Formats: sequence, C-alpha cells, structure tokens
Amino acid sequence: MGLGEWRARYELAKEVILPEVQAFNPLSEREFRISLWMRALSPFFNLLQGVRDHQWAVEHGGRVVGVLTLWAVRYDSLHQLRIMVHPQHEAIAEALLMKGLSLLQGYMGRGILAAVPSSRMELRKLLMRYGFVEVSTFHQMGLKLK
Repeated sequence: MGLGEWRARYELAKEVILPEVQAFNPLSEREFRISLWMRALSPFFNLLQGVRDHQWAVEHGGRVVGVLTLWAVRYDSLHQLRIMVHPQHEAIAEALLMKGLSLLQGYMGRGILAAVPSSRMELRKLLMRYGFVEVSTFHQMGLKLK
C-alpha cells in the first residue's frame, strides 16, 4: 500500500474510529491525503532519518478491512507499529502483526511501540499475547469552543 492510496485508509478509519470521537473531531480527507510533494520527498527524508516505512493492507470483498503501518528504524531507537482493523475482521490483526514482527527481525532497535485505542480490547489482548506490555495510557479529551 503506497502513500498515494490514502482513500482506502480514510474509508477504513471512518468505520474503525468510534462515532463519539468522530462526532467531536470529524475525520478529514486532508489528514490522510499525502501531497505529491511529500510523496516525492518522503523517501529522501526517511533515508536521512534512518527510517523505513512499510504499509500493508488486507482486502475483503474489494474493500480494505485492515492496514498495518510500520516505521522501522536503522539505529538504536523504538520502532513504531500501528494496526487498524475493521471490527468485523479482527481475525486478520494477528496476521498483520506477524508480518510486521517478521520484517523487524532484520533491524536493530530497542523495541516496538504500538499505539492502540483503549476501546479495541481484542487488539490489546493480541499484542499482550505477543509480549507487548502496557507502557502508558493516553486519554484524548476535547473542549468545543463557541
């Protein structure tokens, strides 16, 4: 899945992110759409930073139902992993996780940081089965201005 395939990630996010979160902070295509300039410059910036980004998507019935995003670092730092899976297709999360973990075997680094919404209990349990531990809890809070 390339940077230019933003619409599939956007459509999946609309189905994955809780309605109450979207009601307060509606998703914007702008958050997912990556400009032509950034697509051209991103490989250069990643090379300078020693980061390699990987994205895999799983399709079912012509729709993307899962995405794994992995930022692998070439130096002694934390890799970052994000899994976004449609709630009706939770079973694919393990295959995506295994894909990411197998790729990271070729990299050094201190570990992997995965961010998971607290509402996605099955995904959290899956990560724990693979040895991930809860490092911190993040609460997203909002205040509407009039």
